[in-house]
Order: sequence, then structure tokens, then C-alpha cells
Amino acid sequence: MWTMAVNWKEFAYAPGQDAVADKNYEQAVTYGKVKLGSQWIFWKDGMHRCAVSFDRVKRVFRRINEVKTKICCCTTNFDTQSIVLVLDDGRELVLKLGDGLQREGEEIFAAIKRDHPGLKFTTTE
Repeated sequence: MWTMAVNWKEFAYAPGQDAVADKNYEQAVTYGKVKLGSQWIFWKDGMHRCAVSFDRVKRVFRRINEVKTKICCCTTNFDTQSIVLVLDDGRELVLKLGDGLQREGEEIFAAIKRDHPGLKFTTTE
């Protein structure tokens, strides 16, 4: 699977930069590291706060990666989950939710689908 690298600096968000984004941020619903506003989506990338307008998003899907891990007595799998936003220029923004957050991923996906029915939604890549 190949994805284009996206520099977080392009999507850096700080309060006071954009009045519409600020209003959306204040009213956004929080799902772990992701906040959904009516026109913008906000997320944390390490120590950085980032945002993108839904006007730039063309497609949304969930990506679940299986990570095999060896521990002291056995081998186990962790499912890491991401919400992927495909932008109008074809780049993918991967919002990493982490492992064991299936319900949170489902809630984010359902909320975006409910609030932005004009976007293309797929359950798999």
C-alpha cells in the first residue's frame, strides 16, 4: 500500500488564524485525538494541532492494520486504526487513532457520514 507523505506544517492550526476554524473548534465534538466541527476536522499529530476544511476532502475511509507482536509467552496481534481523508489533490491524510479503538473509529466515520453526505465513503481502500 502506497500513500503520499503529508507534511503536518501545511495543516498546522493555532487559534486566531481563521475565524471560521476557531468557531468550529469551539463547537467541535471530541473523539479522542480527533475533533469534528461542522466545516473543519481537527486532530493531534504528536505535539501539533492540525486542521483541514471538509471542502478539501473528497473521500473518507477507515484503515485497520494488523500488527503482529511477540510477547514473553506468545505471539499476539494488535489492530491499529486510522481514518483516512483523501484530499482534492489526491493526497491522503491519515488520522491515526491507535489500537483497540474500533468503537471510536466507527463513531468518527458515522459522524462524518451523517454530517457530510456529499463525500464519497468507502469501508475499505
